[in-house]
Amino acid sequence: MAASVTADLAAWLVADDGPIATDEARARAAQPGPWDVFDSDMPGEHTVRHRNPNGTPDPHRVATTTGLHCAALDAEHIATWDPDRVLAECAAKRQIIEATWGGPDHEQMWEHAVRALAQPYAGRPGWRDEWRN
Repeated sequence: MAASVTADLAAWLVADDGPIATDEARARAAQPGPWDVFDSDMPGEHTVRHRNPNGTPDPHRVATTTGLHCAALDAEHIATWDPDRVLAECAAKRQIIEATWGGPDHEQMWEHAVRALAQPYAGRPGWRDEWRN
């Protein structure tokens, strides 16, 4: 990948309207974490609730999943990807890009890091197929 293409990819990732900023905006708009999974009285139903600072579950139900085994996995997935974690992941991506951006001795490392960080965003608006691994 040419340096200018990698620079375009990095700029797209960290743009004000780029995919990292979109993830951050969605996470900030959601109810903050931590979230926990609770079994419901209904068989196969699981509820994901915000945990209060004192450790008690918030009575506000955030999400309910129903079904067989997949419902429990869905609830675990929702709780794992709470807004706090998403914001931490976004901050880490920005730090990696910033730390590796433009250093002549680190050009190959920077290229690989930026490409790897970009792969989860394939298909989002602004994505170019030339950025695919």
